[in-house]
Amino acid sequence: MDRMFRVAGESEIPAALDFAMAQTADKAQGSDAKICRLICEELLLRLFSIGCPEISVSIKGLFLRGIEIRATGDSADAISASVSSEEDSIGTQIGECLLEKYADYYTFRYKNGVNVFRVYPGKRDYDDLTDEIFGFYRDADPDKQPGPVSVLVFIAKRHLGIVLPGVLILLLRHLGALMLPVFVANIINTVTDTGSFFTWPVYKNILMSIASLLVNLVCFWLDSRNYRRFTRTVEAGFRMAVVSKLQVLSMKFHRQSQSGALLSKLASDVQFIEMLIYDRFVELLFLCEDVLFIIVVALTTFPLMLAFYIVVVPAATILIRRFAGPLKDSRATMRRKNEQVNAAISEMLRMEDLTRSQGLHGTEYRSILSKVQSARDSSVKYDRQTVVINNITYGGFQTLRLASLAFAALLMAGGYIEVGTLVLFQSIFELIIGNVQRVLDAVPLITQGYDSLVSVNEILLAGDVEYNGNKRPERVSGEVEFRHVTFGYDKEKEPVLKDISFRIPAGSSAAFIGKSGQGKSTILNLILGLYRAESGEILMDGIDMNELDKNLYRRNIAVVPQSAMLFSGSIWDNLTYGLGMVTTDEVLEVIRQVGLEEMVNSMPDGLYTEIYEGGANLSGGQRQRITIARAILRNPRIIILDEPTSSLDTESMRAVQEAIESMMGSCTMIMTTHNMESLRRFDRVYRIENGELND
Repeated sequence: MDRMFRVAGESEIPAALDFAMAQTADKAQGSDAKICRLICEELLLRLFSIGCPEISVSIKGLFLRGIEIRATGDSADAISASVSSEEDSIGTQIGECLLEKYADYYTFRYKNGVNVFRVYPGKRDYDDLTDEIFGFYRDADPDKQPGPVSVLVFIAKRHLGIVLPGVLILLLRHLGALMLPVFVANIINTVTDTGSFFTWPVYKNILMSIASLLVNLVCFWLDSRNYRRFTRTVEAGFRMAVVSKLQVLSMKFHRQSQSGALLSKLASDVQFIEMLIYDRFVELLFLCEDVLFIIVVALTTFPLMLAFYIVVVPAATILIRRFAGPLKDSRATMRRKNEQVNAAISEMLRMEDLTRSQGLHGTEYRSILSKVQSARDSSVKYDRQTVVINNITYGGFQTLRLASLAFAALLMAGGYIEVGTLVLFQSIFELIIGNVQRVLDAVPLITQGYDSLVSVNEILLAGDVEYNGNKRPERVSGEVEFRHVTFGYDKEKEPVLKDISFRIPAGSSAAFIGKSGQGKSTILNLILGLYRAESGEILMDGIDMNELDKNLYRRNIAVVPQSAMLFSGSIWDNLTYGLGMVTTDEVLEVIRQVGLEEMVNSMPDGLYTEIYEGGANLSGGQRQRITIARAILRNPRIIILDEPTSSLDTESMRAVQEAIESMMGSCTMIMTTHNMESLRRFDRVYRIENGELND
């Protein structure tokens, strides 16, 4: 029965919203609950503003449980409708923006003079579950972290409208296969009793067998478009949720993590989760259906056989529970060892230039070999345990199979069952053995999937998140100020920076010089907000960095690192990375500004010439000037250059220096360098020594 709240006027909107949110509390949680309430409030205000005489709020739907708002009157399409009142025009624009932004959270239809809005406790787009999965971990109680399986239960509850029909399709699909032995047994018994094949009961069972096969085929097709597709969506959602979490985790976390291990979580672990919620789930679901089917068939044909099956199934269950624990521990150890191998190989590829140039291949080989051998040993141990389990269970099941056949033959010899029934019982027993064997084979895969959930949870529940404020400057001008800033990467060691203070006015230039390891790059990292100062204040346009919306702030910054970062693709792709619409004229102007025009013209395809990963087919100076050109194209308010000429020859250094000087005056420029010649046009030069700053 639908629950309804009639809204007589705007004064009753809060009560109506409280009613609606209370009814959907188990579905709409965290940020989704806030969005759901905002949408309902805006829709109710919109309906009252256009004069709808009768408005009601009710809860609809068994599975998704949406909030339905009905109002009689003219069409009130939320996006296209407008309010005639001039004094509410700004509020209307805000409301329209809100409803357009969250259009995936509600539906609208207008029929027979009634406006019907259905607001859902989450996005209706089932092809992207990233926000749901990420939100589940983001809104989790930090004092009571959810278990690995909790997120799967959360997803299933929110999408019962997909999961339950999917389960029913799977059950119906398997039932078609289960009924075939029954129809075959009926045909054998009929032919045995009548001595004739050409009878209606035989034809009927043949037709029912064909129908079962057709049902099985249709359910396979439906499953591929329903639950199977949904589990693939869950897999993609987990992968993108991990990506989203990695993007907000602090630089300290990334500095302490191995990239190979993170890559393993993103690739293989997420795939194992999908296999857990589909392949392993389907195997267990079919096992449960088989047990129920066997009980029904045994009770309706020869109940004594049920006693035999009652002994077999618990025995198989005991075997499963007995071996699941050790396999789970061995699988976890194997996964950790393989992550260490992935991390070592990733590091080897990154250091190939150094390894080759210094003849250290033997050292690197031995280092990786020790990790590979350790991973091999843990895998061998895991495989041995799996083989022992399979051999024990195979021998036990063969013994039970012979016992079942002997028992059924004895019953038939005594006249208790017919030949067809014997075939049916033996088919059922083969079904039991086959399913239990598959489940036993699946035990290591189930532990593998569970362990992958634990592995992914380590990322999604990580608490070392970069803090981001909510203050937004009206306009980023580029002023930077440090007030008595102290910072260190390790609190147990001496700070890298000690009581640093300076101010760089907007549009001016400043350079930091000093020996390596004195803290020059650390200052740049603090300006970018990658780390938080231990004490003191860092102000950007007068706003404390801790209170600043860093994402907005960083969009006004361009960085030229010490080593040019280029990816495989065209020169155009590398220049316009992360930018929206950029015209060819704008790109060519910047190319001329940084002195790359001759190089581009000499390329076979000009701006669309493909370059190798890292710009391997370009010189150092060319790579660095491309990164400078990319920085200029961003039209930044602050440009940061970290030792831009440190690894260049004299000619390339001069070209890069000219490109840097061409940007002066257009934005705030901050650079670290060892090259004293490049300082002649800078407004301010600071020397860093022993963590202290000198003008």
